[in-house]
Amino acid sequence: MAARGAHPVPGIRLGIGDDCALIDPDPKHHLAVSTDSLLPGVHFLETTGAEDIGWRALAVNLSDLAAMGATPRWFTLALTLPTPDPHWLTAFGAGLAACAGEANLHLVGGNLARGALNITIQVAGSVPFGAPLLRSGAASGDRLCVTGSLGEAAAGLALCRGDLDLPDPLAARLRRRYSRPVPQLPAGQALRRLASAAIDLSDGLCGDLGHLEAASGVGFDVAVEALPIADDLVRAVGREQARSWALHQSDDYELLCTVPEEHWQQARARCAEVGVRLTPIGTAVAGASRWRGIKAPAASSGYRHF
Repeated sequence: MAARGAHPVPGIRLGIGDDCALIDPDPKHHLAVSTDSLLPGVHFLETTGAEDIGWRALAVNLSDLAAMGATPRWFTLALTLPTPDPHWLTAFGAGLAACAGEANLHLVGGNLARGALNITIQVAGSVPFGAPLLRSGAASGDRLCVTGSLGEAAAGLALCRGDLDLPDPLAARLRRRYSRPVPQLPAGQALRRLASAAIDLSDGLCGDLGHLEAASGVGFDVAVEALPIADDLVRAVGREQARSWALHQSDDYELLCTVPEEHWQQARARCAEVGVRLTPIGTAVAGASRWRGIKAPAASSGYRHF
């Protein structure tokens, strides 16, 4: 991460240490900006370790950049703490730095204050002109696709809460899926100019699909049997529970996208090149959505802020 006196980083004229950072955006790219606040008991468990909190706080913000096909560039951090705990801060900083290092992202400023624990991060990235992935581009006939596998973060949360007991190494993998989500940045960049719409799965498939519906003005014919759910999760908790988590629970941070039929093979190949599986789970349709394989899920608007 960039700091005062560090070696120069392209695009950062002035980093930490002055009243403002000075950034030189690429004139051929859009600047993509997103911000989120994380609170204990709402966005992470009270028992979560500081290092995992640091990673998670940055990763969930980066997932928004992934959904737009952006390349991460800079971030700022506003941290409010009840007490200045050096051990907590060291661990938190290590998790934050590890996530930033994976994304080649640079800290350029922020603020530290006393108060109830609150972590607010703003991330900024770049997207070539004409290439951003939006929620509003899906059209009837497009394939509905999802990266990776679903439901594992919900299982990890149940394990962390003590509501589920599974043997390692499965339990360790599922806990990590919850505590250290991996933003699908390479997949988002691979899907630029191929996908017609995209959103990250932060609120669960049903909730986030509703956001695509509203933005694009289309429905979706969803084949529930096609949902990518790991075999070991199904064996451990049963298909019904695993499917319920995949449909309704949050924190997977995979990408849900639509791809025109003529771009499907190329989109799948590009995702495979960056080590990501892209699975078709349905089709965009005119009119209302329909769910094949289950009774239509209750309408969901996703996470409610108030």
